Amino acid sequence: MKGPHASNSLYLGRLIKEHKKSAANVVKVVIVSLISVTVASFFFMGAFSPSMFDKLAGKIVLSIVGLMFLLPALFGIYMLIRGRGACLSLYENGLIYRQGGKESTTTWDEVESLYSRCKNYHSHKIRAIGERPHPAGHLR
Repeated sequence: MKGPHASNSLYLGRLIKEHKKSAANVVKVVIVSLISVTVASFFFMGAFSPSMFDKLAGKIVLSIVGLMFLLPALFGIYMLIRGRGACLSLYENGLIYRQGGKESTTTWDEVESLYSRCKNYHSHKIRAIGERPHPAGHLR
């Protein structure tokens, strides 16, 4: 491995598996976006049709509904652009996540430490909830 990724992956050991963005997910997002744009275009055509010439309230309602149908398409396109080139590489001693020219490296020890802190926090939270006095007072 050459470039900036080589130094980070040296201490992580041997590459076990690399996961890249699935082409099937991209196709799903494109299909949903196309359907969304098509439905939105029907609402916009209705809003600006000759029969709606003097009906301002109808134009506003149809335009708002059309915009609501455009939101999934815009969000899908945003996610495709934002997530392009994303890659997760699993190594013997950790993992590297790459996206948009940025790289995040962590070891399995760091993952385990975070997991144990979260586990301790939630178990402590559950014990604290369980120690509350019973609503009926002395009855338990």
